[in-house]
Order: sequence, then structure tokens, then C-alpha cells
Amino acid sequence: MAGRPLKPIPASAPRARRALVQRLRSLKKSSGMSCEVLAEKCGFSDGVVRRALAGGHVPLWETVEASVRRTWCARVRSAGPSRDGAGPERGVWRGLSRPAPG
Repeated sequence: MAGRPLKPIPASAPRARRALVQRLRSLKKSSGMSCEVLAEKCGFSDGVVRRALAGGHVPLWETVEASVRRTWCARVRSAGPSRDGAGPERGVWRGLSRPAPG
């Protein structure tokens, strides 16, 4: 089903997870991509992307990284070059870090 809406993030989700999922949703929305298109660009199934955006669990880092890269690239291409000459990726990773192994 193309374009079906995402359910609200569960109120029981921890604050950090809610913030991560909200940020991923915001990036997806600003890219203009559907979950299906994003999944295809990331090399994942639609279900993987939808689960990452659902907030019911912490998404795998690989899913987060690929989703951010694909949505941010689409957003940067549509925005054009930056005025200050800084890299377009500046700030996209703020607050996101790869979890320590273990």
C-alpha cells in the first residue's frame, strides 16, 4: 500500500527513542519520499523502514544511518548549495551516535 500513514509513536516509548523516531520521520517528510521509495533507496524492505519509524523498538544503526543518508541527500539536492560553504551534511548527525558494541 503506497503512502499509507504512519501510526503515532507509542506514548510508552522512552523519550530518547521518541526523539530519534521523530527526527527520522522529520527527515523522511522533508525529503518528500514515501516509506516505499526510501526503503528501495536504502536497500531495505518497506517493513524495515516502517518499523524504524514506528517507535516500538530501537531501530538498528544500519537502518538509521542509511535512512538519514538517503533522506538528507534528497533534501540537500533540493535545497542547492549552502551559503556559508559548509558541508551540506553539517548538523544532520547532531544527537545521533553509533551505539558502543557490547
